[in-house]
Amino acid sequence: MNLYYRLLTCFIFNKNKRRNARKVLNDDFTEFTNNEEKNCLLNTYLIHKKTFEKYKNMYAGRDVVIVGAGPTLIYYTPIKDAVHIGTNKTHLRQDLNIDFLFRQDFKEYEPELIQTDIPKFIGRFFYQDWDTCTESLVNKLKNSQQYILASDIGRIPCDLSLEPLWHGGSVAFSAFQFALYTNPKRIYLVGCDCAGAQDAKHWQHFDDKNFEQHNQMPIQPLIDGWKKLFAFAKKYYPETEIISINPVGLKGETKDIYTKEYLEKHQKKEQ
Repeated sequence: MNLYYRLLTCFIFNKNKRRNARKVLNDDFTEFTNNEEKNCLLNTYLIHKKTFEKYKNMYAGRDVVIVGAGPTLIYYTPIKDAVHIGTNKTHLRQDLNIDFLFRQDFKEYEPELIQTDIPKFIGRFFYQDWDTCTESLVNKLKNSQQYILASDIGRIPCDLSLEPLWHGGSVAFSAFQFALYTNPKRIYLVGCDCAGAQDAKHWQHFDDKNFEQHNQMPIQPLIDGWKKLFAFAKKYYPETEIISINPVGLKGETKDIYTKEYLEKHQKKEQ
């Protein structure tokens, strides 16, 4: 192994973790032969150990809810005692207690995000990318930690403390990978509509004012991303049940549950 990498991994005090990190960085590890990729993996390990390691298996036996910002979120009644992992601006729904908030591609000044004490996970690409949050904004956030996204590695990590999170095109995918890492009994998907209002390029959110048309046009890349995650979960977390509440684009992909409020609203539209 290159002496540079060996010296850096000396700061990893846990023997098993140090051995795993060196295995990843070893020249014989065929999937990662590029030095830039090795640097990314090593630095990811140093960051993710602090960010994620303590959450491994934390919610075993409990229910976790991934909260997306789609319009169907307005029909959701919070599940009692469940851990709610929010994405984007879902923390603005005042009657919903968000335990963690995942953000990735925001660049604007958001006073309500800066002021909230909700624990936040901020996704960044290892190398500079103009589509992620600015450093000056990250520095203003309270109770926040960063994680690394893989821009070109297609593998979903089993251990979040060792590798970058799979990007896939949605912050909800990062939240889902974190939820699996906590090893819950059930994961509910709420507001993950994967559909547009007019077409696959235009979709609405739960906090849009005066929207009249529900998201109906499937967004296939997002649906394909969820299918990949579901297949991963089935293989590595077979005891975790996945349930979609009021699914639109994801209808039929997992166990589906429709709330009374949702059915009443959309049955009236059809009549």
